[in-house]
Amino acid sequence: MNVLSQPQYEYLKGIVTVAINTGLRRQNILDLTWKQIHLVDRVIEITRNKSNKHILKPINDALLEYFKSIPEEKRTGHVFINPLTGKNCKEIKRAWRTVKEKAGIVDFRFHDLRHTVGTRLAQMNVSNGVVRLGGGEDIPVTVYYNWLLKRTKEIVLVECLNGAFPRGLSRSKVIRILESLIK
Repeated sequence: MNVLSQPQYEYLKGIVTVAINTGLRRQNILDLTWKQIHLVDRVIEITRNKSNKHILKPINDALLEYFKSIPEEKRTGHVFINPLTGKNCKEIKRAWRTVKEKAGIVDFRFHDLRHTVGTRLAQMNVSNGVVRLGGGEDIPVTVYYNWLLKRTKEIVLVECLNGAFPRGLSRSKVIRILESLIK
């Protein structure tokens, strides 16, 4: 997130932080107001959304730290303010594209951040019903997270058996993956 650490993208870093810690849709994040964030109860409450459902998302430690880092006097109105207009962010497509280009990231949509929650829960061997709380719309979507995790483990195993150390993974992570396959 080095690019996101640049001052002009600070707001986008916050949006990404909320996305990877809640699984909320982009529009729900952009529409988020401080009245919807209950820091004491550690929950985000979404009442207007694409699926017309009342959504409660837990606030984990990382997200709580982020929200608390925002000065109290700025905790009014919309959470994410466009630094150019001083109004709430309505769209981030251009900024998202620019940040991805600067970071050298290709073939990655903002929506892919939404799946991070489900993947993290699947990695912790959480049941499909709980993974649904992370942002999956239905059981087939959450079963996919578990299938993807299993498939990733199989790929790591095949690469190790072929004498190739999987790129992008630490030795300890590979060992943990291989150990989980024999349990």
